[in-house]
Amino acid sequence: MAKHAGDKVTGGAVNARLLLLVETTAVGAESTLSRIVRMVESAQAEKAPIQRSVDRVSAVLVSVVLLIANHTLLG
Repeated sequence: MAKHAGDKVTGGAVNARLLLLVETTAVGAESTLSRIVRMVESAQAEKAPIQRSVDRVSAVLVSVVLLIANHTLLG
């Protein structure tokens, strides 16, 4: 998509024409890509509320199954 004076460009934009003057407004940790990476990492690190419930239920269920298996083995 062609850009004109005053338009915003992002990293990776291609200059196929003449001289280009770009003002940098965000670099490094402030860039759009860095913000996206942080959001993805944050989403991957957090457990969904349903996952916490499943973890609690599975802990109880595994304990019960092991207890029944132990009694069956001893019986």
